[in-house]
Amino acid sequence: MKTMVQSLSARDQAAWQSQVKAQLRHLDELTTITSAEVVLEQMQDGSPAYRVRIQLEVPGPGPQEGASRRERTAAENLAGPPLHAEATDPTIEAALLKVTRELERQVQSRNLARPER
Repeated sequence: MKTMVQSLSARDQAAWQSQVKAQLRHLDELTTITSAEVVLEQMQDGSPAYRVRIQLEVPGPGPQEGASRRERTAAENLAGPPLHAEATDPTIEAALLKVTRELERQVQSRNLARPER
């Protein structure tokens, strides 16, 4: 999995990066992740204090209705639409947890929508 973590004004970057990687490993157990882009942002003015955005590239969007067998096979081998979530919270830990839970929900929803093979 290719991972890019960008921190905008967040302190203790090494500690946040290890927490982010732990959450990504958890999500990678649920589905294969080819790449992840993570942005941790400490807001300058106002509340909540932190914003976390994660976008995941995962394989295959699933077959399109009415597609030929060849088209379905090709579609499954390509990256599907990215999964993404964003959350804000007074603590970076809580914002990261909210984003992870939303991505878990998206992965589970996607897995349920995928037809049995």
